[in-house]
Amino acid sequence: MLSRETINEVFSTFIQFSDDNFSNWLTEPRLKRNMEFHKKKESENQKSERFWSLFWYQKWRDQTDILAKNHLLAYLQESCYWTSQKTVSLFPNLPYKLSDCFQMAIAEIDQVLQNYNPNYGFSLSNYASLVFKSIINNTVRQKLEIDICTDWGLLRKVSKKRLIASLENANYAPEKITYYCLIWTCFKNIYIPKQQKLTQKLSVPSEAILQKIIVAYQTELINYPSLSQKEAHQLTPKIVKKSLQECANLIRQYLYPQTISLNITPMGQDSGELLELINNQEKSPLEYLIREEEISLREEKKAQINKILLESLNKINPEVQTLFKMYYQENLTQEKIAEKLDTKQYNISRRIAKGREILLRDLLIWTKNSFNLTINTEIIKEMSVVLEEWLNIYYQNIALSD
Repeated sequence: MLSRETINEVFSTFIQFSDDNFSNWLTEPRLKRNMEFHKKKESENQKSERFWSLFWYQKWRDQTDILAKNHLLAYLQESCYWTSQKTVSLFPNLPYKLSDCFQMAIAEIDQVLQNYNPNYGFSLSNYASLVFKSIINNTVRQKLEIDICTDWGLLRKVSKKRLIASLENANYAPEKITYYCLIWTCFKNIYIPKQQKLTQKLSVPSEAILQKIIVAYQTELINYPSLSQKEAHQLTPKIVKKSLQECANLIRQYLYPQTISLNITPMGQDSGELLELINNQEKSPLEYLIREEEISLREEKKAQINKILLESLNKINPEVQTLFKMYYQENLTQEKIAEKLDTKQYNISRRIAKGREILLRDLLIWTKNSFNLTINTEIIKEMSVVLEEWLNIYYQNIALSD
């Protein structure tokens, strides 16, 4: 993939794919003009990529420029691309192509922006790479799990909330949604596998089970005045089976649609679904000086985090350090590591998790003392992300220097 050479390109262009490969960078005219406008207001020493990523992140957070999110969307194109390519290269048998992984990840940019905290000193680009990796891995894992599920296993695994979302996505009327939800509820209450391990491969319910579902449906009908009593008495096992299979199909379609569109404006056009009108609001010179100071403080915090984690890492059992190296530096899966060391995968998982816990504990102690914070679940979650990013970057840098 060709790298973008100028700041304008970094914050105003989007990847175009051709035959599942990078084709070219597509320039969005209004983003380009907005960048040019704001660059005229900046001094020469404030034109780094990092400055502009924080600049547009602050604009997005303060809602002072309606194009800010789209500038960040453009900026994170390369992070998303390289993360997607790495996933595809490591797992050649994925059910997704490179462009599929890219689009499923970049579509979750709101998750990246909402959870990013620049105060921890890590770049938005590196943080986004971790989130994109997590999104792709989770999606692929769920997709594989759902692919091997029968319709009946899927119906037992899915939540009511997800079922309703799938039905609404298909534009079903409220009464119809109520009908399917009640049929599904009766199915879940009655058709319970004898062994939990058999849920994925759950077979077609027998005629007797389907008949019990009908009885349960008719019994519960008194609580649903919007549903027809007449239609309820006309239910047959065949109709119930067909209704449940339709639910399963709609769930699959909702979770994994055939195409994902970012609706990016075609080259040369000034309007489209992705972008809005330019908002030319700007910040005062004093605010820019404050931002410079904030960036300096973030760099200082980043150095402190690096020092804390390096000291903690050096105290960890050398065997765990070896596992970290294989996992983060050599990009081996836990299964591959287990094969190499002739042990069980769960042993590798447990030891890596234990090593992370030690690092996280030291990082949380530093966080509590540095920011005078009470450690809660949200802070633990945030610092876990910081730790994971640090481990990835630390071992990748070692790999590059070898």
